[in-house]
Amino acid sequence: LIPRSDRGYFFVWTRAPEGSTIDYMDRYQRMAEQTVMAQPEVNRMFSVIALGLGTPGLVNEGLLISQLHDREDRDRSADGSGIADHVLRNHAG
Repeated sequence: LIPRSDRGYFFVWTRAPEGSTIDYMDRYQRMAEQTVMAQPEVNRMFSVIALGLGTPGLVNEGLLISQLHDREDRDRSADGSGIADHVLRNHAG
């Protein structure tokens, strides 16, 4: 088993239905951004849609990278039982 660790950041991958337009995905991604930034532990965030890693990106996929405040300045951890889990429960669907 690998122990859980809090590295001070977490990733959120987003995906809209197949065939979604870039405008639809932009609106969906902005909702995810609002959910993440509403967490008091989040210091800043990077958000991108249609990220292509060596190839053109898919319009219906996105990524958010969230950096947290220092561990001693927050109550919740970044791992699955903390902030990331809360974000997923409140934005899934």
